[in-house]
Amino acid sequence: MKAAAHVRLRLTFEPRSRPPFRADVLLLVLCLLTAAVPVRAEAPGPEAQNPPPPNPAASAGGGTEEEVPPWKFEARLSASLNYDDNLFIRPADTKGDLYGQIAPTLAVGMGDFRSELASFAPIPHFLAQTGEEELPRQDFAYASYTPDLLLFSKYHSQDTVNHDARLAARQENDLWNFQGQFHFQHETQPNIDVGRRITQTDYTADANAAYVISGKLTGGTELYGNRTEYSGGLASTDGRITGYLDYQVAPKTALGVGIAGGYLDVASGANQAYEQSLLQIKYAPTEKLSFAGQAGAEYRQYDSSLGNRTHFIFDASGSYQATDSTLFTLTDKRETLASAEYSGEDIIASTYEGGIRQRFLQSLYLTLSGGYVHDTYENNRPVIVVARHDDYYFYGVSAARDISQHGTIQLSYEHRRNDSSLANFKFTDNLVGVAVAILF
Repeated sequence: MKAAAHVRLRLTFEPRSRPPFRADVLLLVLCLLTAAVPVRAEAPGPEAQNPPPPNPAASAGGGTEEEVPPWKFEARLSASLNYDDNLFIRPADTKGDLYGQIAPTLAVGMGDFRSELASFAPIPHFLAQTGEEELPRQDFAYASYTPDLLLFSKYHSQDTVNHDARLAARQENDLWNFQGQFHFQHETQPNIDVGRRITQTDYTADANAAYVISGKLTGGTELYGNRTEYSGGLASTDGRITGYLDYQVAPKTALGVGIAGGYLDVASGANQAYEQSLLQIKYAPTEKLSFAGQAGAEYRQYDSSLGNRTHFIFDASGSYQATDSTLFTLTDKRETLASAEYSGEDIIASTYEGGIRQRFLQSLYLTLSGGYVHDTYENNRPVIVVARHDDYYFYGVSAARDISQHGTIQLSYEHRRNDSSLANFKFTDNLVGVAVAILF
């Protein structure tokens, strides 16, 4: 779907008087913040230590040549050939097809953003050596665009061009850090909620900042907004602001508390205000082991006669580099989403994912991954529209090989299955593909 103890800190919202979240306002704020972010200066070279004598001609003319900003252009190319045996995720009368995909990426910006492009490659292990991995800080501001062309051998009506655009910035200091991003996606793909291929457009903006208040105490805030639109589905807008305090209880362990307030605006149904009280932990005993997680209670109020509800929520991720060749990863999350298929229904989505990646012979990678998603449909108005729950399973294996310092080729297989309480949404799907990604 394309992841205890409660601190009872209560916020009060008036959903009828509060205007719906505006993603375009967040975009404007993020653009202004991005423009204001300075890029870390390079260390002075010999010329700076022994500057040349002043230019008499320039002094006489009353002007000097302006320094040209250190603009950089980066590019990545991804391509794949895939066979999907259930292209339209049907429970019966399945249709398979072979399709090709090519996605060039062009980015322009300032600072150390090349590693960011590598992380968005479609190959899971793609770790191109960019020369920026060992930098103590990676400050940047950049914009990128990726047109994603899909061509089908049989069902030409599905031929399309997806679009992905990003505007991002990061600035770090000894006492504070800031990062923000605006992300636009327009793509056609299977959607389990609606039970078919559908065109979806997402506008997502987020910005967060942290400040070291004292030697052991850190405070931070995050602003998040998302607008999702469908061709033939119900749109929704979700906005949230979060604040937190972390205390360094040990050299490698930080514990904290957080509060959040948000608003979910749905195209059809009851709008919802919600608050969250959270406990969180950050644990990194070694460079090879790290874990970050938060859990707590969410209090949700509905713009209808429906009573308030409380949900248990969580969000955690961890990784363990067992050896130089072996990596384990784990993520899980529970969140409330608006249904694109049913008016007056939300989805309580619980996602659990994990994987292991093993390297052989220095440049060959074997990856095993899988996950489970449990979706429960919950009414946001007094009338129950549908009694539905889904159990979605997926697992896959891939073999990849580095073809250069900046390129990888991969063979992969993935199995997907949805066990729904409604027969029309049950399906099994198998996907086989070969892909290549190159960072220029």
